[in-house]
Amino acid sequence: MNELSAESDTPLPAAAQVTFDLNAMLADHARWVDTDGKEGKRANFRGYDLSGVDLSGYNLTEANFRSANLTDANFGGANLHAADMAEAILDGADISHAMLSGVSLARAQLHRVNAAGADLTTANLTAAIAENINLTNAKLSGAILRDTNFRHADFTHALLRDANMRGATLVEANLSSADLSSADCRDVNFDRTNFAGAVLAQTNFRDAKLGGVDLHAADFSLALDVATEFHELSLQSERTKLQEEQVKLAAWRSDLEDRERAILKEKKNIQAALDEVQGKQEEHAGQALRLGKFARGFRLRFFVWLLFMLIIIVLTALAATQVDNLQTGRLAGIIGSAAFVLLLAFMSMLRSAQIARILKKMAPPATEETVEKTADAMPVLSSDKIPEEAAVPKKRGFGFGKKD
Repeated sequence: MNELSAESDTPLPAAAQVTFDLNAMLADHARWVDTDGKEGKRANFRGYDLSGVDLSGYNLTEANFRSANLTDANFGGANLHAADMAEAILDGADISHAMLSGVSLARAQLHRVNAAGADLTTANLTAAIAENINLTNAKLSGAILRDTNFRHADFTHALLRDANMRGATLVEANLSSADLSSADCRDVNFDRTNFAGAVLAQTNFRDAKLGGVDLHAADFSLALDVATEFHELSLQSERTKLQEEQVKLAAWRSDLEDRERAILKEKKNIQAALDEVQGKQEEHAGQALRLGKFARGFRLRFFVWLLFMLIIIVLTALAATQVDNLQTGRLAGIIGSAAFVLLLAFMSMLRSAQIARILKKMAPPATEETVEKTADAMPVLSSDKIPEEAAVPKKRGFGFGKKD
């Protein structure tokens, strides 16, 4: 048992010291607890006004607080094991993380009490009024909660295994993630209560009212004596949730398919661009190859024709030497030279035409964009920029009359 040597010197409100010595009573109770009742005296606060008192951390095992006024009192972390707090008023009190196993709170008033994390195992709260009580993470296994008013109470993550809740009122309460395994919930009013994530294995719901219950994430499949229509509602809720998930999945799948199609389209465009570039490269390579072949062939033909013309000239000169008439020899020489010049001119024209055709094939085709760029690059002469003398030519006479 915890001793009260440190806490007993704590000053208390003057209102509490007017009619009784609270510190002395607490010290006697501490000795009584430590000696298992051989010394000291059990604290008896029955009917006392202890409103606003701070008893946090005290060991008040089996203390008597029956019918006491404990409004706004602080019992945080205190040990109230097997204490008698029946019919006490604890409105607004703080009993968070306190040890309250086996405590009697029958017909007590517990409005807005903070009991978060409190241990109320096997506690008796029969017919207590506990509206808006905070019981998050509280332990209530085996507790007697018959006919208790838990309207708007918060049981989030609370442990209610084997609790007797028969006839209790939990209208608009929050039982999300609470464990009600094997709890007796017969005749309980659960209107608009939130069971999201609650554990309901072997929970007895015979004749319980479950109107407007939040069925999302609630599993009543292992509960006992749940009305058939409620099971149907639960299954319908599960089907609705499944359909909603299927709709979301279909939307995600459609979005994924759209993205895949967009990616494939981009890949096709990129591949088409690469194919076009490759085709142009191959076309230019072929044109360059043809141009090289043409140049080599032209040089060969040129030298052949040149050799042929030289032979003609030589033969012409030889023929001229054999002709007695000098004028006839000169004429033959002139004809040979003229033929040589014409042949060179013809070969130059042929080469120029073939080169022009090859360059035309290698040049990119004219598009609307290139035409527009060319047009934009050309200077535009407006009538405002043309001098009057250039814009309108003056008439000039051919005689000696005046100029217009």
